[in-house]
Amino acid sequence: MERVKYTKVEVRHGDSPKLFPVYEIYLDGVIVTKVSSQVEAEEMVSRWSEIYK
Repeated sequence: MERVKYTKVEVRHGDSPKLFPVYEIYLDGVIVTKVSSQVEAEEMVSRWSEIYK
């Protein structure tokens, strides 16, 4: 099982009908942070995967 992964979710801000992408970063199945950029999410997962082998 991967220790570090991310998933994309879509959220609404306030009363806006528009959905915005948010990337949740998980460590051992627990959300540890959220970012708004897929590139940033991939970088974090890559970095953390090296640390938390």
